[in-house]
Amino acid sequence: MAHKAHTRTCKICGKEFIATCSRNTCSKECLSVVRRNTRKPPVTMQCATCGVAVLCEGRAGREYVRKGRAYCSPECGKAAIIKNSSATMARTNRKYASARMKAKNPMKNPETRALVSTKLRAMGWKPPVRCGNGGATAPQLLLACALGWDMEVAIPTGIEKGNGYPTCYKVDIGNADLKIAIEVDGNSHGVISRREEDAKKTALLESLGWRVLRFSNGAVMERLEECVQMVMSIISK
Repeated sequence: MAHKAHTRTCKICGKEFIATCSRNTCSKECLSVVRRNTRKPPVTMQCATCGVAVLCEGRAGREYVRKGRAYCSPECGKAAIIKNSSATMARTNRKYASARMKAKNPMKNPETRALVSTKLRAMGWKPPVRCGNGGATAPQLLLACALGWDMEVAIPTGIEKGNGYPTCYKVDIGNADLKIAIEVDGNSHGVISRREEDAKKTALLESLGWRVLRFSNGAVMERLEECVQMVMSIISK
């Protein structure tokens, strides 16, 4: 069915034109003006990563507004994804890590216990053990015995409570005379938030004159002699 032609006045430029539909503009140019005038103004948001102002335009801008967070660059977007993933992993670790560590504790394995006992007897060491955090792990015990150093050594920070630091930091293995602190880390120390806490702890201990060394559980269990040699080389310097 054909539409009747009507004479209309363009709402933008005021020209009269013949229209066969309910169009109110005489040309594409005038129609684009109508669309620009009715378009919602762009929203300015802060980049969720670096805080820079982001003008939210187009499809991506509308998506930023819908989600309530914007990013000024792909790099900031990737950084946010990594940070969120790390935070999620940290929350999961806090919820399940204790039970998982107890279930997977290598000292519950008879073969591991026998291996540790054999190595300790061969070393001839019986170090003073002061375990205040639920007991020593097999790697921690092995390295402490190989060095003949104390475990769970408390180092006063000299900082009062409420200033963002504990009154003392406890290290897995330490020698107060040499001021060398050793941390034997499990997989949970790979989380970004945990790495930040470790870096904060290391920085403060170093400011107090301590040398902080870190070894992974796997390195101690598989290459104990190399770990001991590294500590000895630090002492010799």
